Amino acid sequence: MPEHTPPTHGKSIAEQLWDRMDEVMDFIYSMDTMRDPELDVYKGEGRGLAFALKLMCQPYFPDEKAVTREAVRRYKMRQGDIEWEPTPGYNYNPPPAGTKYIVEKPKVAATKSVPTLTTKEKNDARYAINGGIPKSAIAKMHKMTEAELDTALATP
Repeated sequence: MPEHTPPTHGKSIAEQLWDRMDEVMDFIYSMDTMRDPELDVYKGEGRGLAFALKLMCQPYFPDEKAVTREAVRRYKMRQGDIEWEPTPGYNYNPPPAGTKYIVEKPKVAATKSVPTLTTKEKNDARYAINGGIPKSAIAKMHKMTEAELDTALATP
């Protein structure tokens, strides 16, 4: 395995560990035979890196298996088998040359839920309306519009 490590200018320790994990994964997947004694050495290093990354990249990876799944995914991205996506907790994320960026879908604004009233609140509101208090005041008190108040009072 080549001992060439890219410059680490500005990278965190976790990012440097991911870079080393990438090198280990590249070596493991490049093996001709799975019976090579060197393979065990690199698998052991991969397990150690997975453990260290699990500790450093909380809450993104709850266990070593999650780190290993991400390492395999990163390998497939580097091979061009799947589209590039950023690794959680890895800030230095340039995609490999020639890969497409995955654009995050815009977040859809949450729809406003209709406020509900308890049975007691409904009874009190009806009593207040019958007593002459304007609906707008009661709706404002419950932080809702008059239409929402009408809907809430119409439900049993």
